[in-house]
Amino acid sequence: MKPEEAIKNLRERIDLAKKVWTNVPGIVEYRKALELAVKALKKQMHRKVRYEVVEYDECYDVNLYACICPSCGLHIIGFSDDDVDSKCNSDNPEDMFHSSMVHHAYIGMNNYCNRCGQKLDWGEENGR
Repeated sequence: MKPEEAIKNLRERIDLAKKVWTNVPGIVEYRKALELAVKALKKQMHRKVRYEVVEYDECYDVNLYACICPSCGLHIIGFSDDDVDSKCNSDNPEDMFHSSMVHHAYIGMNNYCNRCGQKLDWGEENGR
């Protein structure tokens, strides 16, 4: 069974528990356990990392970028224009990250967010 199918089945049972047995203490705890299981399954499904420009550093005259967890918003790793390969002709932060030495040093080491545990999809370079 795929995680998506399991989540669908669990949600059906959660909805049933909410409709039929709203005040039964054992069922309320059962529903909470099912909701926790859905949350855990969602963390195991790849979510694409967000790549954003976060600020401009006037002292060094560079843009600063961040790779951000799609679930909790943690700035997983930062990089600047100085880290980007000079052969990169894109203004897209994701393309810039994939051309950087930071990318080559970091990918594979962090497949999960250090804060929330979300499974991360780093893009095509990661074979996804």
